[in-house]
Amino acid sequence: MESFGRMLEILVTIVLIFFIPIQYFAVKQDMISQTYVTTQTTYLVDSVRNLGYLNKGMYESYLRKLQGTNNIYEIRMTHYQLVNEEENEDYTKHYFSTYEKDILNQVYEDSGNGRYEFHQGDYLMVKVQNKNKTLGSILTGNFMGISPPKEQIQVVYGGMIRDEGF
Repeated sequence: MESFGRMLEILVTIVLIFFIPIQYFAVKQDMISQTYVTTQTTYLVDSVRNLGYLNKGMYESYLRKLQGTNNIYEIRMTHYQLVNEEENEDYTKHYFSTYEKDILNQVYEDSGNGRYEFHQGDYLMVKVQNKNKTLGSILTGNFMGISPPKEQIQVVYGGMIRDEGF
């Protein structure tokens, strides 16, 4: 019976010495990745807001920086353009939305200038979330016996286009 107690003691010691610190640092790494993705997304959106356009170099630089976190991300961009329409001598205002597929098609097209133009007063919204399980969520799920959400890194950032390039 004493050997069983000794084995249990060794097992608890291993858990306390190794697994808990590893799980702590994995969760901490997720928090660092969240901060990094937020910073890079803010930098991209603010650059677009200031310049009034998104080009291939800006977008690919952003993707390379996100790749450094070793996570897979889903990036959604939405361009909201204010449109004034005249109906029966009345003007109505509404927003026309353009999504990342159309934005990136224009950025990567060969015939154009390789950039997507915004207008002053338009809005840009970028949403980013991880699509893979992070090490922190895997270890938390295995160690604690719970199932945390897969999306541990989520960023939403946007704002009005100032187009200060003119």
